[in-house]
Amino acid sequence: MELIIVIGLFVLIGYSYKRYLKYLRLENAKRESVEYNFKRKIDELNKNITSKNDEIILLKKGILEKDKLFNDLKKRDNESISKITSLYSDFLLIQFDISSHYLKTKKHPAKVEASRVNELKIESKKYLEQFRQMLYKYEMLLQLFPELSKYTDDFESIK
Repeated sequence: MELIIVIGLFVLIGYSYKRYLKYLRLENAKRESVEYNFKRKIDELNKNITSKNDEIILLKKGILEKDKLFNDLKKRDNESISKITSLYSDFLLIQFDISSHYLKTKKHPAKVEASRVNELKIESKKYLEQFRQMLYKYEMLLQLFPELSKYTDDFESIK
């Protein structure tokens, strides 16, 4: 009888130990799952931080370029005026770039027409830059010599 009790105790202890090991494996698996999720979340956050840092660097470069352009504007020399008129004409002629890109990437591309649009943009940019430079010079002359405005109001006074 004692042997049966001892064997029963060993079976009970063995069964309990087996359940305990199974419980430990489940807890370990849960812990590993939580750790994996944390690592994945950390990696995702690190990628976001990296992309935000890249964006900050790009914005800082843009701010520096803007500041440089404003300082050039203050100088009012030929180089700064040329740079400003070039930027302004690019801004005004952006529709040429959009049209050219569309013509190149549509279902049936029109590459010849896209290149013609690019040529028109280059030609228009040249004329627009010349016009803006002449306009800036004219405005500067009127600022320096306000009495000239009497003579430039209409064509009759210029004659």
